[in-house]
Amino acid sequence: KVDDMKLSFQIVGEQGRGVSKTGKALAELFASHNLYCFNYREYDSLIEGGEAFNIITVSEDPVKSHSFNINTRYLLKDSLEKDKNQVDGSSEKVKASDLAPEVEGIYQNMAVVGSAAKQTDTPLEKAEKTVKAEFQNLEEDKLEKNLEAVRKGYENTGQQHTLDPAAEDLEYVTGSEAVAEGSVRSGLDVYF
Repeated sequence: KVDDMKLSFQIVGEQGRGVSKTGKALAELFASHNLYCFNYREYDSLIEGGEAFNIITVSEDPVKSHSFNINTRYLLKDSLEKDKNQVDGSSEKVKASDLAPEVEGIYQNMAVVGSAAKQTDTPLEKAEKTVKAEFQNLEEDKLEKNLEAVRKGYENTGQQHTLDPAAEDLEYVTGSEAVAEGSVRSGLDVYF
């Protein structure tokens, strides 16, 4: 299932329950470890409760798009309908609640970050640093619950793949950020 050391992780959950935040944290983590990644988001609506998913494709080589060849599907809710026709049945399904059962509710999402870090041989310390940066304005007790989930996800996952980081430093940039930076660099001073 691994094609030239390209892995794809899918995070599936209800909109408003941290799917995008978890996907962004994963993309930031992989970039901080100098792995190339592409983060694809899909959601029904911006209304809380609709189903959403992110696909994070990571590789030791440049990634120009996501892949529906999913290696691991992380479920933030135990049963979801989204994407059943978009991925094949051979991908591993992992419930966030199984990765960190002792961690309460929404904090379990960050167990996905720990689990994917372990699967790609990314050090736990980098996963913790990424989550601290992502939640830098969070109250200390809530931050610690997120970090506990990261640790549990890491502990409860076996390493499956080793990806060699790129020699140069990589930075995660969203599509919107790339368009804005390109506009500024090209001299655009007004946009309507």
